[in-house]
Amino acid sequence: MGKYLFLILTNPDRDEEGAFRVFNALSNAVEFKQAGNTIALWFASFGLQAFLTNNEKIKELMKKLKDELKIPYSICGYCADELNLSGALAALNIETSCFIGNHEHFMGVSGFAEKGYQILVY
Repeated sequence: MGKYLFLILTNPDRDEEGAFRVFNALSNAVEFKQAGNTIALWFASFGLQAFLTNNEKIKELMKKLKDELKIPYSICGYCADELNLSGALAALNIETSCFIGNHEHFMGVSGFAEKGYQILVY
């Protein structure tokens, strides 16, 4: 089985394409996990909007990934700071351990690559 990082950069609320890209990323993560692969999710840039969307299909997938499948996810703390989303995300009771990096220290996905993850970008 493989190791895959789903890097979600697209705002699902931007337009129809954005919603489909995020939906596809999350749906594929579910499929890969159910096939026995090791999966991680990294939300960065405008992909942070996936936590704040009103799109019911995306919200259902986010809940399934977190609660049912227990897929670990990380949030780019630098991006959250730069986009002024830290407060809105904190209001969702997201564990602080999920935030990687901050305004002074950008953290990328190279650590996942070094651990043998294939990086799939959405």
